[in-house]
Amino acid sequence: MTDRKKLFTVYFLLLAAAVLWNVAIVGAPWAAARGYRTVAAWLYLLFSPLCHQRPERSFLVFNQPFGVCNRCTGIYSGALLGMVLFAVWGKSLRQGIDRDERVQTPRRVYLFVALALMAADVGSELLGIRSTTPWSRYLTGAICGIVAPFYLLPSFFDLFLPNPEKNKFRSVVNQMVDRI
Repeated sequence: MTDRKKLFTVYFLLLAAAVLWNVAIVGAPWAAARGYRTVAAWLYLLFSPLCHQRPERSFLVFNQPFGVCNRCTGIYSGALLGMVLFAVWGKSLRQGIDRDERVQTPRRVYLFVALALMAADVGSELLGIRSTTPWSRYLTGAICGIVAPFYLLPSFFDLFLPNPEKNKFRSVVNQMVDRI
């Protein structure tokens, strides 16, 4: 298998996992509403180590809370959208493979801005400045989720290319060192 095929295989496997993860978020309340209590319990249990799952902070569907809270829903649905955008906008993926160049990550400022927006939303509520809304939690999570694949996918590609000497794709650590 060529490096190009390996990268696309890794990308599509990660994309499929992201789709399944997002389906499971909505699948938990769907299963609960349909009487599949064991399936629903397993799905909620799957997400419990990752999210507080407070019903008052979760979107409802079928009169049941999503598998995760509003902010986590935003992060996961945003990450799925970010993965799609990476393939659409990520000329670096196609060009990097075609030209044997590195898949570049964007400047880190975009990641820091996304994280700062979410931190401001969380912090303003913790400090009593304002109450967050379901949509502010969702949107700040989604912004982080959309940005994340542009930084994480290149490092996944590095993991799956066989020969580090032949591998022209930089890992996240190497990129950070290069930019310091």
